[in-house]
Amino acid sequence: MWIINKGSCWRIDNGNTVQVWKDNWIPTHNGFKVITTPTDQTQDIMVHDLMDQDPPRWNSDILGAHLLLIVRR
Repeated sequence: MWIINKGSCWRIDNGNTVQVWKDNWIPTHNGFKVITTPTDQTQDIMVHDLMDQDPPRWNSDILGAHLLLIVRR
């Protein structure tokens, strides 16, 4: 089972069940995880918290401020 977990990542739908710093969810990044360090305020956020919901898309202000992560559209 560990080999499956190591080499797989979540496919993001609404992001409600995917934890930003704990889960594998970035398919274009080696290791599938965010490489920045969470702050006390962001350590438990979900991928859903990084998105606008209507229309569904990444919230670039939140990404830039908290993650320093480039999201390719």
